[in-house]
Amino acid sequence: MKKKNNNTKEIEFQQTYEWCNTIVEFMIQKHGETPGLKMFNETINDCRENLNLKGLKYIIKDLNEWIRDLSSNHLNELNGLLINKFGYDLSKKLDEDSIKVNQIVSKGEIENDKEYNIVLKKVESMIIDGKHEEVSELNKLLTKYHSNSNEG
Repeated sequence: MKKKNNNTKEIEFQQTYEWCNTIVEFMIQKHGETPGLKMFNETINDCRENLNLKGLKYIIKDLNEWIRDLSSNHLNELNGLLINKFGYDLSKKLDEDSIKVNQIVSKGEIENDKEYNIVLKKVESMIIDGKHEEVSELNKLLTKYHSNSNEG
């Protein structure tokens, strides 16, 4: 049983590495090797050498922030590349985060720091997208969690 679990982790690690690497290579191809992209590239390679899956997952989150600045043509091109290589694109991750936020809103409270960060990222994204009126309910959840965590 443990061997299967290790094999699953190895596959997840390799796919996560390839996902990050594909996005950074695309960005370098389109924008040149900027200092930020060079840093991403070095960090991805460090994570690979150290078998650091958690680090790669953090890189995905950071890359998703960078990708928001892509032109729609470049975004469509990148999504096409990702679909061809992995069978899904960036919208899958965005959908997963939206589902998590909806689940948190449905239960009416944030239970831990991970959920807090998911909701906070959603609020930041909504503000950037100009959806200020839609953040009120999420801000209430964030405030409630923050107040409760300061009391304890």
